[in-house]
Amino acid sequence: MLLGCAGLAVGALWMVRSQRQATRGAVTREVIARIARYAEAHGGEWPRTWKDLDVSPAAERYVRVRFDLPAARLRAEPDLIYTAVTAREASASTDPALREELDRLRARLKTARRAAGRRPGPGGR
Repeated sequence: MLLGCAGLAVGALWMVRSQRQATRGAVTREVIARIARYAEAHGGEWPRTWKDLDVSPAAERYVRVRFDLPAARLRAEPDLIYTAVTAREASASTDPALREELDRLRARLKTARRAAGRRPGPGGR
């Protein structure tokens, strides 16, 4: 009986931890999506603060964003993107889906910059 209760407790703890990891992963993916939208709206630039992203307060608890990185450096050093946005919990950062999202973000930073260079300036130039 005691072993059965211990097994249930371990199972419950595992379930709670799995749910937290899923939540952190979802919040991290949302932050990545917000950064991508920001970059597209600002000519491929990287956000400077959380206020630029307009995300929930949970984002700051679950996700680290390196606001100190210039977008040009992120474009020049492709692997740097994997440290630019990370989940605060290491196990959530190893999620292959997050790596794919970061790969897409890196590509969007490049295309947004190129698109910004083709846009006409003031007066249609």
